[in-house]
Amino acid sequence: MRQLPAISSPVLTITSTGFAATVAQIIILRELLVLFYGNELSAGLIFAGWLLWSGLGSGLAGKWARNVSVPTAWLRLTLVLLSFMLPLSVLVIRGARFLWALPAGELPSIGTMLFISVAVTGLFCPLSGALFGICWAVYRKNGANQPLWIYLGEALGSAAGGLMVYFVFLPHGSVLNALWITAGMLLCIAAWLFRPWRPFPNLRLGHGLWIVACVLVVAGAVFTSRLDRVSRRWQWGPNFSAVYDTAYHNIALVKKEGQVSVFTNGLWSFSEPDRLSAEHGVHLALLQHPDPQHILLLGGGMAGQLEELFKHPGIRQVDYVEPDPDFIHLLRPHLSPAADASLRDPRIRLFHQDPRIFMRRSDARYDVILMNVGDPITAQMNRFYTTEFFACVKQRLSSGGIFSFAVSGGESMLGPAQARFLGSIDKTLLQIFPHTLALPGDHIRFFATDRSGLLLSDHSALANRIAERRLQLTYIREDILQDALSPWRMDYLKSVLQDGVGAAINSDFFPICYFHNLMMWAIQWHDMLQQLLHYLAGIQLRWLWAGLAVAGGTVVAVFWMGRCKFRVAVAGSVFVSGTIEMVLQVVLLLCFQIIEGFLYRQLALMIAFFMTGLAIGAGVISRLIPLQAKTRAARGRFIRVQALLCLLPLGLMLFFGLAHGEIRDVLSPAAMGWLFSGISLITGILGGVHFALAVLVMAESGVALEKIGGGFYALDLIGAAAGVLVASLFLLPVYGITNTLVFLSTLSGISLLTLLRRP
Repeated sequence: MRQLPAISSPVLTITSTGFAATVAQIIILRELLVLFYGNELSAGLIFAGWLLWSGLGSGLAGKWARNVSVPTAWLRLTLVLLSFMLPLSVLVIRGARFLWALPAGELPSIGTMLFISVAVTGLFCPLSGALFGICWAVYRKNGANQPLWIYLGEALGSAAGGLMVYFVFLPHGSVLNALWITAGMLLCIAAWLFRPWRPFPNLRLGHGLWIVACVLVVAGAVFTSRLDRVSRRWQWGPNFSAVYDTAYHNIALVKKEGQVSVFTNGLWSFSEPDRLSAEHGVHLALLQHPDPQHILLLGGGMAGQLEELFKHPGIRQVDYVEPDPDFIHLLRPHLSPAADASLRDPRIRLFHQDPRIFMRRSDARYDVILMNVGDPITAQMNRFYTTEFFACVKQRLSSGGIFSFAVSGGESMLGPAQARFLGSIDKTLLQIFPHTLALPGDHIRFFATDRSGLLLSDHSALANRIAERRLQLTYIREDILQDALSPWRMDYLKSVLQDGVGAAINSDFFPICYFHNLMMWAIQWHDMLQQLLHYLAGIQLRWLWAGLAVAGGTVVAVFWMGRCKFRVAVAGSVFVSGTIEMVLQVVLLLCFQIIEGFLYRQLALMIAFFMTGLAIGAGVISRLIPLQAKTRAARGRFIRVQALLCLLPLGLMLFFGLAHGEIRDVLSPAAMGWLFSGISLITGILGGVHFALAVLVMAESGVALEKIGGGFYALDLIGAAAGVLVASLFLLPVYGITNTLVFLSTLSGISLLTLLRRP
């Protein structure tokens, strides 16, 4: 059997590595998002760990591979180790609650999240990054004149991996099956590279490791179902019942003592039966209206609220909006007969649409709109607490209609961070509704209407309506209402809402409630972290621009005075490009979640299209300008591409505005998913072109090709890691999406100015 040419081995290796890396990235990202409550900003921590480890692995391995005589053997061994680390990473994530003693449904601290992200990605990413550096060095040592094929092969493999996850693995298989298939593919490639095979007594160490890895992968594949159930028990405890993945989220069910608790993306959603929550979620709102007949229920129907609604004698129709079409179908067999029977009532109309799309396209009017979506701790939830959403709600209310929702509060005292959060909710609501009311408690319940004199805070008036409607309630009675709505409680909450310093209006592209939740989260774990976030939030926007102007002017002056070489400017532009490209990916994911409300499956397609773009960009440049040509045309093209990187964030600002308005009214959610993936593709193409031209420009300046690839790849990834950390924890939640895009454009402009000086 003829052996692969020496030049082909690293290309085949890096292509399979790219495939495995993207499969791992998507699956690990999804698994960690479940552990971290589905908070999209935590994706920045995950990406940072991923990119940092990959960059370090690439840089160190590339430098090492240039100085040893036989790096090919290490290439094979690293590939074998990679196949083993792939499933191990997911098993560690599922065992994280056991390893770090985290109770089910409890959000880890920011430090714990960062530590888990770094620990988990540290198993796989240093090896995948190291393979890039080793393959680049091996490819060049074997006489290849176009080592950009290593970058191209890695991008092509990554694109194929993302498409395979989206179209095959997610719809038709489990997570562990996808991992075993990918690990098996890596082992097949390694077997090809390990040839010739010797008799068993004479096998080398690498062959022995390959056999051990094969045994482990085959054993894992054979016992996939059992291993999946065991690892889910690590994740959810001994009362775990079932786990489902849908396009919208991960759904986990935990049964204990006749009660079913439902977790979506790791976050507790509801328990059933739970009459206390159901009564508070329904009756306090319906008692505000003198004669509620037509009701719109946004979430919460499976938590017993439908049963409570029909206790009111005048109810004629309930429109129940549940975005995820699989949610009710999957949960129905696990819930009580009463919850199942309530869904069969002929007065219910069930709609599987995003609530915002439903209200924008509907012409119905409602007496009461009840919203039960949870606190705005993610982009998916924050989009229901913005001026844009409240305006949609107002359009669907009849004259004198009541809108009601609840967020986390407190029975007695509220801290400064919680006061700012509640103050932002109240200010945002008052932007749309002239009359609002907030009732105190463990959950602060807000009410809003367009007519004065409707909202009741007097316990006697509410008790009279309970009697008039002959409601038999357990947790909402006159004695309980008298204590809960005492004058001092009401006055205290009113003063907190009115005097909340730092409370700002929450909007789709300026999700300040995101940051307030981050502050409340931080104060639970570390006071210094909370103080740091509070300090950052106090930095006014003009000071941010002033600081960037001073730093940018200083950097440009240093380069134009000739204090730094042109190659340093090229390396700096690679770092900046990595920052911009990855932050734009986070922004695209965030904006798609804001506009359409689901991301759990879509992120696979967007990542796949981004990696496809990288491959296309690198492939086009490698065809247009051979490395051996060494013409100055590459430098001119490189500067023009850097200029395009300045314009790209500004173009996305225009796109997001259209996608949030005119385009969204025309396209379906599926079409919007493909549109956003197309934008991700364009972003990737620009990134691939930029990286390839940077390599050509550096080679033209006399730097040996062996020294470029791994180092530039590391710079690109480390820049991306730094960018997503700063953007996720500071720029996006404090200054919003628009200002973040302007910041990225300015940063690219500074890099462009450093390149314009003649070398």
